[in-house]
Amino acid sequence: MTTNNILIYQIGRLDTNFQQPLDFEIKGETFESILSSFALKKHYNDYNVNIKLLFPISLPFNSSLYNSENFKKMCTKEFYEILYSAYNDADSFLNNPQLVFDKHPHLQDNINYMVIPSVGNYSGNNKQIYFSGHYSDIVLIILIDMIESFFKYKENVDKIIVDISSGHNYYVSAMIEALKHIDTWITLYKWNEKKTFCFIAVTEPIIPGFKGPYKISIEEQHTKVFFSCPISAKDIENTHLARTIFPEKEMRSKKRNLNEILEKFGLAFSAVKNNIPLFIYTNEFHNKEYLKDFLNEFLKYIKDVIYKDYLKTT
Repeated sequence: MTTNNILIYQIGRLDTNFQQPLDFEIKGETFESILSSFALKKHYNDYNVNIKLLFPISLPFNSSLYNSENFKKMCTKEFYEILYSAYNDADSFLNNPQLVFDKHPHLQDNINYMVIPSVGNYSGNNKQIYFSGHYSDIVLIILIDMIESFFKYKENVDKIIVDISSGHNYYVSAMIEALKHIDTWITLYKWNEKKTFCFIAVTEPIIPGFKGPYKISIEEQHTKVFFSCPISAKDIENTHLARTIFPEKEMRSKKRNLNEILEKFGLAFSAVKNNIPLFIYTNEFHNKEYLKDFLNEFLKYIKDVIYKDYLKTT
C-alpha cells in the first residue's frame, strides 16, 4: 500500500502567547492545538503529514519577550536561557542558530524546521542587528526545501499546504510565491502522472483572550503553466549564466556541466516550440536520473551560498 504524503509549511512562532492552546475548526471538526498546522495534521490523520516550521533568523531579537513574565513561564528553563543568551550574544548565535532553534518547544512529534533569512533592523542586548536579506532568496530557500522534500518522499506527495495563519506578511508572501513555483515545477516534472495538489490554509483572526474555535479555510491553488523559456540565448552563450553561478576556478566542471544542460534544454525547447520533433528523436539528451542528481547537487550548493552569511544572503 502506497503512503500518501502531505507537506505543510508554516512560519514558526515565538511570542508571549506562543504556547497557548487554541481551538481550531476544520470542516466541522474541532481540534485543540498550539499551532494551526498542528490542527491540520490531526485533520489529515489518514495521511503521512510532514510539518516544516520556518523560523526567521531574527526571531530571538525581540526585547518584549524578555520583559514578559508570561513568556518566561511558557518556556522551559533550558530554552529560555539559551534564547536569552542568543539575544545577548548575536555573533555566537548567528554562527550556529540551530543550537537555539533545536530547543524550540514546538519541535515535538517529528515536527521539523528550517531557518530562513530575515530583513530589517532588530535589537539585541545593547546592539543593533541589521539583516540585509533579499525577498527572492527567502522564496528560493523555501522552494529548494519543497523540491528536496518532494524527492525525499520519492515524488509521492499528494498535497502541499502553505499555512499563512502566522508570521510577518513578508515571510507569508514568500511562502505563497514559493508555492506557485513548486506547483509549476511539479506540473512540468510529473506531466501526465498523478497530480500533486497545492493549497493555502488560513485561520480566522485570533482574538486575545478568546480560545475559539477559529475556522481554518483550505483553498486549492491553480497556477497556470505557460510554455515560455526562463533563460535566454545570451545566458547560454560563453557560459554567461553558468559563470555567474559558479564563479570560482575550481568549479569549472560544475560550470561546464550546467552550461551543457542549459544548451540541450534550449535546443529541446526550441524544437518543441517550432514543432520540429524529429530533432529531439535524432539527438541525445541527458536522462532523467542524471538531471535529478545534478539538480540535487545544485540545490545543495545554492543553499550553502544563501546560508553562508545570515546577515547578508547575497
